[in-house]
Formats: sequence, C-alpha cells, structure tokens
Amino acid sequence: MPKVRSRLKDHVEAKSREFGFEITQTQLAQALQVRQATVSAWMSDEPIDRIDVTVLAKMAKYFGVSLWDMLEVEEDPEKETRSTPNAA
Repeated sequence: MPKVRSRLKDHVEAKSREFGFEITQTQLAQALQVRQATVSAWMSDEPIDRIDVTVLAKMAKYFGVSLWDMLEVEEDPEKETRSTPNAA
C-alpha cells in the first residue's frame, strides 16, 4: 500500500524564509484553528494514517497551494518489484 506523507514541514520552512522569521507549530495551529498536536503530527516524517480533508484544506489555503501540494505519495517499492516482469 502506498504511504502518504505530509509536506507541511516543507511549506512551513519555505514560508518562514519568505517572512524572515520562524513559524512555530503553536502559531500555525492557532492560525489554522487546529490542535498543536495535529500540526506536530503533520510535520512529522512519519506516514499519515488518517487524513482529515477539512484540516488539509485549511493548510493548503494558508500556504496558497493545492491540496495535492500538501501531500507526498510514496509508492510501495515491494509492490513495484512484484509487478515488474522478470527478464529472461
């Protein structure tokens, strides 16, 4: 099964450079009206096991990007290996 990871950390770093100061998880949580734990989970490098589309939409709007720009889909390399025909 493909793994879905958040690109929130990338967007926070880019926006922080643009603003000239660091955006904290607490500030972002307040701006998005979500819990700080939600922001923390999305900034993690771990795959996301559940996606709240409302939160995803708030994040995308805040950063001025599409919903898909907030996510990175990592295909399952094992599946790709199994589906690749063996050379004879």
